[in-house]
Amino acid sequence: MARLNDLGIEVRYLAYPRAGPGTPTYDMMVSIWCAENPQAAMTAAKRGETVVSTTCADPVAEQFELGRSLHIGGTPTMVTERGEQLYGYHPPDALARRLGVL
Repeated sequence: MARLNDLGIEVRYLAYPRAGPGTPTYDMMVSIWCAENPQAAMTAAKRGETVVSTTCADPVAEQFELGRSLHIGGTPTMVTERGEQLYGYHPPDALARRLGVL
């Protein structure tokens, strides 16, 4: 993320647990969003570490429906400012070239 930010690329995460509500991944996304430190919780989840289960008035259901309306089929999926969808992992410099910022 630091390299992306250094290149001037801002990343905004939206929750898209592909299997939908009522699944372990969905519940984990809610816990991440509702954590005292969501960024640290997201990092822990990416590392396969335990995320403390919690709930709050979260936007996960709304974000999941947005993903469905955009026909998101996998993660990661990036949607550019122009609405282009980029699928899968892209190394920072390659992504910057694709976006025309490098």
